Amino acid sequence: MSKLDNDHGRFKRFGIYFTPGTPDLAEAGAAWLGWDLQCGKSVPPPWSDLTARPRKYGFHATIKPPCRFNDGQTLAAVDEALANLCTRVAPVPLDALKIDRIGSFLALTPEGGTGALDAMAAQVVREMDGFRAQPSTDELQKRRRPSMNAAQLANIENWGYPFVMESFRFHMTLTGPQKPDVLTEAAARAERHFAHLLPAPFLIDGLTLVGEGQDDLFYQISRHTFAGGPK
Repeated sequence: MSKLDNDHGRFKRFGIYFTPGTPDLAEAGAAWLGWDLQCGKSVPPPWSDLTARPRKYGFHATIKPPCRFNDGQTLAAVDEALANLCTRVAPVPLDALKIDRIGSFLALTPEGGTGALDAMAAQVVREMDGFRAQPSTDELQKRRRPSMNAAQLANIENWGYPFVMESFRFHMTLTGPQKPDVLTEAAARAERHFAHLLPAPFLIDGLTLVGEGQDDLFYQISRHTFAGGPK
């Protein structure tokens, strides 16, 4: 029995994230949000009110959204499948990451084309979907919004979440919803905080398995680097 078999009961849900492989950026993101998911510890955030909503998730970009384990599936099995998948995926270069507004919150988003990134995310959602428990009727209903388009509603039915596949948009959340003037000030502070830590090009070099603990906080379970794609 592996350690992950023993850890299975610690987590209510699992998810697959991109998290930075470079310690400086990972630490800066943890310090900004106030939660270090890699170490599993709180970090004093610069603006606790601005980052309260995204804090528990840690500094990341969601690739496969958090979900409950399908019956009979284990954390160890998910980890093994993710490790195997990563041996078949090539690193994805982005032109850069920039601090951007998405609606009423701030995030790091890609500059330039994202075709390869979007394809990788879709592959992960498809290949890892057998580990996902089907949402209840109530869960599905809570995820539906009047503003969603047909593709997003279909994604809820097919994949349990609206913002995957063609509706996927890579982003690393930096704040919760805020008023425009607050976001302007926060963006300036984020520019200073992350200065010189966002190389161009920026490489998406692996995937991270995370678990939601009984305390509702997310923890890194393992990180797998991409092996460069098929030989």
